[in-house]
Amino acid sequence: LKILDSKTITWEYMQEFHSLHIREAGRETRSEESWKRQYEMVKADEAFVIFGTFENQLVSAGFFSYNKTNCYYQVSASRRDLFDKPLFHAIMWTAILYAKNLGCRWFEVGEKYFPNHPADKISTTKELGISNFKSGFGGETRMFLDLTLDNGLDSAS
Repeated sequence: LKILDSKTITWEYMQEFHSLHIREAGRETRSEESWKRQYEMVKADEAFVIFGTFENQLVSAGFFSYNKTNCYYQVSASRRDLFDKPLFHAIMWTAILYAKNLGCRWFEVGEKYFPNHPADKISTTKELGISNFKSGFGGETRMFLDLTLDNGLDSAS
């Protein structure tokens, strides 16, 4: 595993991560600008990237942003033909330990989706699978209240 921080990240590393993401998603899912912003975050000590290789080839990568107290799992990509191997588990664990070393008290993996939860939209099978994967790293489930205020202003006017 290779941890890439502000001292070791290069644009070439981000391009390699981006290429893996496109290849495994089967399409471009985000703009080039978003990848440049992530690169800038790493350069500014606001994020780090972890690469996992197998036989000298990038097979899995993760991007994690952080501040003084929290680390956030943001983006990852792993070779689908190697899904029978726990590629990303070691990256996630390394990120947790690295974040702790940075002084982070919380490691956030994102929203938990539930199959029978009443929501604005039904969770997809993919969202449920990712959610189950992330929750397997332990921790606690915390409830957040999302409020949407209608101030009566039409955004078009």
